[in-house]
Amino acid sequence: MSDESTFLLKIISPNGTVLEKPVSFVKLPGETGEIGVLPSHSPLLSTLKPGELIIRSNQKEEEHYFIAEGLVRVLETETLILTSYIESVKDIDVKRATEAKNRSEKRLQSKDQDIDQIRANKASARARWRIELFKPS
Repeated sequence: MSDESTFLLKIISPNGTVLEKPVSFVKLPGETGEIGVLPSHSPLLSTLKPGELIIRSNQKEEEHYFIAEGLVRVLETETLILTSYIESVKDIDVKRATEAKNRSEKRLQSKDQDIDQIRANKASARARWRIELFKPS
């Protein structure tokens, strides 16, 4: 699998395995704060909130992703991320994200009692993160 300077990272979405490779570092948006994972990390279970996922495969190469809420399980030699959605920051459609942000904010300002406030808040947070992380190719 890997040497002692790396650990196996698996990312799984409803569409299946998105990524599975040895990495040297992962930074995750934990529900209560950022989580940094290095090889031989102590075991951990945590919920994830929408935000930036950074993966370092070696000392120089970094990949940046937007990740929706999810779960992470960290073991000494493996980290597993379960998420409903993940997207490379290079692939973010900022126009679509802006439209989603505007729609969710309009719903939040509405006086309509049928609006699901929690869902609208989550949609707004996801859209804001996607806009903030957008990095054109």
